Amino acid sequence: MLPLLPLLASCGRQVSRSIAPASSGTTFDLARSAAPNASGNQLPEATILSPAPDRNFTIVQGAPIRFEWTGDDPDGHLREYQYRVFGPHNPDFPYILDFVSYLQANPVQVLSYYDSLKWAGWEHLQVKKDTQPSATYSALLRHQIYAFVVVAIDNRGAHDSTLSRERNMIQFAFVPRPESPSITFVGPFGQVTGSEADGFIQAPVPPVPPPFQVSWFATPTPGTTIEGYLSHPSPGLMQPTSLGDTTATIPIPSPGNSLPGVAVEVEYDHGKRALYVLVFSSVAGTGSTRASRLQN
Repeated sequence: MLPLLPLLASCGRQVSRSIAPASSGTTFDLARSAAPNASGNQLPEATILSPAPDRNFTIVQGAPIRFEWTGDDPDGHLREYQYRVFGPHNPDFPYILDFVSYLQANPVQVLSYYDSLKWAGWEHLQVKKDTQPSATYSALLRHQIYAFVVVAIDNRGAHDSTLSRERNMIQFAFVPRPESPSITFVGPFGQVTGSEADGFIQAPVPPVPPPFQVSWFATPTPGTTIEGYLSHPSPGLMQPTSLGDTTATIPIPSPGNSLPGVAVEVEYDHGKRALYVLVFSSVAGTGSTRASRLQN
């Protein structure tokens, strides 16, 4: 498995230690209060404003997606927000096959786990007056279910008591837009062309050993323009692109691993994003290919 693919899919950084349950039937031994050091403290709450939360609805759209939220603390003031996108595979919980479902079924336990690790792997946002908290995501695998969650933390260190799809959790998925461009990868293997709907774009293992260079260019659909590229995008949070980012070096794989591929995000048509992942297969031959769709 390519190192970049689990990274994009899990959408998080693996913490240095894991006390996550070995299966979805296992419970935590560290159930903690949401306000361990503030007896009688009324707990703060984060509330997503846009898109509107809905427990029965999964948002399905093209990338990017922007989340905006607010928070409230009845008896003090908010200090910060912690937020994160979770995918079906979470390296902190390696034995959970569908972490999004597990998160919805066990929100208090999951919050307790990450609170005990001081929110390792989460994004942090300091509360500022007259500033709308927000986060924009784009570099996530298509055709997979993700969950965006946000937690408010007050001046005493207390946080939301739970995660709820009615308030501070949204389930969503990215799908390719019909107007997204095609992309062509060029290297010692020849060239291969694919679309965003293809999922992984397969290229034959080249006859030359790594390291070697791969370049790419996108072809816009009529009426659209290419605005930039981003190679090896970090999972999730949207980052700037550049029209000059069109090459990458495929390194020598570490022992026991297959030849690593490359992920490329393309910005087009006034800020829309498309994601392409080039992988190498043992199938000989060159030319245009259509890769299989992403599998959950």
